[in-house]
Amino acid sequence: MRSMLTASPGYLSIDMEVWLNLANQTRKAMVGVLQFIKLNRLVGQNVKRVRKYTMKMWYTKRR
Repeated sequence: MRSMLTASPGYLSIDMEVWLNLANQTRKAMVGVLQFIKLNRLVGQNVKRVRKYTMKMWYTKRR
């Protein structure tokens, strides 16, 4: 293992940089997805509430 490390330190460091970059991007993507889901949930609840309210208003107007 050590011989491999000493043989190609440059390659290894590049590999590590690539991996770190990938990890960072995936983490950002995950955070984005989670935030999107949270937003969707909030919006969904509000939409339901608004729909109920508008239906009530519509029914009262019809009568």
